[in-house]
Amino acid sequence: MIKVSVIIPTYNRSDLLERALKSVINQTIKNIEILVVDDCSTDNTSKLIKQYQNKDKRIKYLKNKKNEGGGGSVTRNQAIKKAQGKYIAFLDDDDEWLPTKLEKQIPFVNKFSVIGTEKIFEEKKITENNKEKIFSIKKINIEDALSGRLHISPSTLLTKTSYLKKINGFDENLVGSVGWDLNIRLIENFGPGAILSSTLTIMHQKHGYQRVSKTEKYLNGIWKSYYKHRHLMNLRIRRRRIMYIHVEEVLNVTTIRKKIARSFRLLLYIDIFFIWAIGILLRKIKQKVLCIYNKLRKELK
Repeated sequence: MIKVSVIIPTYNRSDLLERALKSVINQTIKNIEILVVDDCSTDNTSKLIKQYQNKDKRIKYLKNKKNEGGGGSVTRNQAIKKAQGKYIAFLDDDDEWLPTKLEKQIPFVNKFSVIGTEKIFEEKKITENNKEKIFSIKKINIEDALSGRLHISPSTLLTKTSYLKKINGFDENLVGSVGWDLNIRLIENFGPGAILSSTLTIMHQKHGYQRVSKTEKYLNGIWKSYYKHRHLMNLRIRRRRIMYIHVEEVLNVTTIRKKIARSFRLLLYIDIFFIWAIGILLRKIKQKVLCIYNKLRKELK
């Protein structure tokens, strides 16, 4: 049986797709299938995939009959239906994995409903102190998932195929927060999730292509996903989530006037903002101390 089905949704980004595809091909776990799902690209995506299929028979090419858009939920779900692996992992076409990403996750996938990894953005350097090493496992309960305090991005997650099929995959009615929604439903139905404190996924945002998060549809989608799960939240989690949405609105609206107007809403959540900021500071201090500790340990050896 195939161990892992890796699903890569793509649309008109063949130059980015090649990097993502190579990072999957180079995984140390070889018993995988690679499902590239094309949302009706008009560039040379199909040509690129055929070239790679000639070299690697694990690659399967699926193409939507029409452009679905909508944050990729429909496109990902098409591949979930076709997946033959015991487990499923997703990779956005503008992201990439380190070689041991799947190898590090698989030992934990039966212990949790969903397992993620730490991620890093391209402008930051992956040091030897955090590269592919597991220092700890952060358990994620339903409260963590709802608040977004601990979040597993789609490009980092690994879960059982049977779980995804039971909950009908991604919610196709949502454009924003589709990963957040999926985490909640997996944890709600199948128990706690977890994140490996190991940097195994690289997220790339500095490219010229439009991101879903920069659209008004995305902001409306975040509110829709909030109201979908609002009944599960206590007051503290509701306030935390609404603060997050307001921050997203400030970051993503296009005019200065709108940014200023929406910034005033954050004053209602100033207490949560300070707690959040202090939490980030403490995590950075912890990472720094850990790096110094590992450096000293190496020198003592």
